[in-house]
Amino acid sequence: MTRGGEVARARVLLFDARHLAQACGAGWHADRARVEWRRAGGRTGARKPGELSPVEASVAQLAQAGRTNREIVQQLHLSVKTVETHLGHIYQKLEIRSRWQLRERISSDRAD
Repeated sequence: MTRGGEVARARVLLFDARHLAQACGAGWHADRARVEWRRAGGRTGARKPGELSPVEASVAQLAQAGRTNREIVQQLHLSVKTVETHLGHIYQKLEIRSRWQLRERISSDRAD
C-alpha cells in the first residue's frame, strides 16, 4: 500500500497488524510490521531521556534475573540481534556498560 501512495491507510493497517501480531506472540511479524509502519511515517510518542521502552524494560528485567540472551529471545519471541540491540539501548540510557552493572543498579535502587 505504501508503494501505491496510500500511506495514511497503510499506517493504520500496519499499526493494527503489529499489535495483533504482538498479542498472538508473533514477534517476528510484529517487528516487520513495526519497520514498515515506521517507513510509512508512523511515530511513537516521545519518552523522557533515559526512559526505557516497554520492550526494553522487559529485556532489562529478564537480563537482571540472570537470563541469557537466548533465553530472552525464546521468552519474548524476538531475534538475537533485536535483544542485543535492546541491551545496547538499555546500557546507553542507564549509562552503564554491562549486565553486571544492570543487576547492581537495580539492587541499589531496591535498597533505597
